Amino acid sequence: MTANDSNVILIFLKNPEKDHVKTRLAQSVGDEQVLQAYQRLLDITTKETTSAVTCARQVWYSKMIEEHDIWESGHYSKFKQQGKDLGQRIKFAFKQAFESGFEKVIIIGSEHAELNRDLIDEVLKRSQPH
Repeated sequence: MTANDSNVILIFLKNPEKDHVKTRLAQSVGDEQVLQAYQRLLDITTKETTSAVTCARQVWYSKMIEEHDIWESGHYSKFKQQGKDLGQRIKFAFKQAFESGFEKVIIIGSEHAELNRDLIDEVLKRSQPH
């Protein structure tokens, strides 16, 4: 494994479905508007934030793995989150990554438009292996 091969970014997301994303916000602005905003955040996360990071990329879906979506299978490995709550799901994903041989693992959500490739690469460069 090269240094870049030993790094991975885990992208946690909710499947983009009406009544499933940003439910509290949807109460005030509507389900359709919230879904459109969430899909835009997913676009930013894939196209502007993670598509060119210099490490492996994994997408962790909340409900089911979507084969034909914006996360190209050739560039992103796909998994389903496992666990009763977010803490257990994150712990499971980290454990799987380390057991797969990755030395540096970072996790992001899909709703952080301010993240960028340079920041992610800098975190991976500076962080110490587990």
